[in-house]
Amino acid sequence: MDNKIAYINHYNKIIEAMSQEKFSNLPDSEVEILFSELLQCLPNNGKLYKYRNFLNNKHSFDYTYRSLAEGYIWFADAKTMNDKVDVTLNVDLSKEKIRLEKFFEEHKEELLIKWLKEFFRINKISSYLLDDNFHEIINCYTKEGRVVKSRIRDLLRSNGVSYKQIDITLKNVATFVEQRCVEYEPYANALVNKFISTAHKTREDLKLFCIAEKPTIESMWAYYGNDSNGFCIEYDFTKAVKYGCNIKKILLNLFKVEYRKKKPSYSMVDILEELVSNHSIDIENKTKINKNIFAQMLIKNSDWKHEQEWRIVANLPFNQFNIDLVSAIYIDESMINTPKAKKLICLSKQKGWKIIERKLSITKSSFVYKNIEY
Repeated sequence: MDNKIAYINHYNKIIEAMSQEKFSNLPDSEVEILFSELLQCLPNNGKLYKYRNFLNNKHSFDYTYRSLAEGYIWFADAKTMNDKVDVTLNVDLSKEKIRLEKFFEEHKEELLIKWLKEFFRINKISSYLLDDNFHEIINCYTKEGRVVKSRIRDLLRSNGVSYKQIDITLKNVATFVEQRCVEYEPYANALVNKFISTAHKTREDLKLFCIAEKPTIESMWAYYGNDSNGFCIEYDFTKAVKYGCNIKKILLNLFKVEYRKKKPSYSMVDILEELVSNHSIDIENKTKINKNIFAQMLIKNSDWKHEQEWRIVANLPFNQFNIDLVSAIYIDESMINTPKAKKLICLSKQKGWKIIERKLSITKSSFVYKNIEY
């Protein structure tokens, strides 16, 4: 099985596990299996790369050196990504707000029936009524929530509710439905506003660790390596085998970025329609919904395809993730004898990492990469 097929199979397994809401409680044995499958999906026998420069700017050498020396990786806040539409929901919020408001207006009866069924279940009288009866009960009420008592009394009596129970039930049902009718509009507005707020906050809540597929991407050396005057860190994910399952579970959020001309659109209405029609969302639809959400996090415009990016996408309460996966440092020949490069080489000796020099070929028409012995 090639890496592409293995990755698709692994990706589907991860999304399905998340859809079953068991991901946070995965047994260690399953985490180990999934992590082993992840390693088989990765290129370069599990190695991925991050390009850095020696300048003291927002990608400061001092901060990078500290992470290397102390053995951690730094998750960046999604809101700091240089692509302003990265990790955002592709949704026209003004149009979506109108669609959501229309949805709640058109599905008012279904939602009231859903609440009414819950009321009867809690009060242990649902056995008296069939699904069609709930529609009939709703029809016993005006749009303002006022009950037509004669209708609902006859309906309850014909469905086996005793005379003794009718008045108590009638009063409770009337109170319940009237309250829900009054609450419906603010309830619907609250859901609409919550979705709009969530769409705005997507970049606020997530953290990313972004890495490239190869150490030889010339555009990455130029951009992130400060016109080739930089270095590249090799992260070997096979080194994570020695870590515990809580660490591996975070690494299971490592996905390959897909590049397209346009990100697919996203809508909350499709999710709500499934919820209203079935009163729940089954596993198949949860998986479909989660794939749609992850597509928003993992698809970038094709203009960025030169980056060949993989990323860990996680909702974490911290930025510093203590795990040492470094296995090699690539340094451009123009910087190899500078004090900062020598500092990196010294650290590499202590840590047992390879040092690889990037230099122009004899013809100066390409770059070659050569291990430095020390």
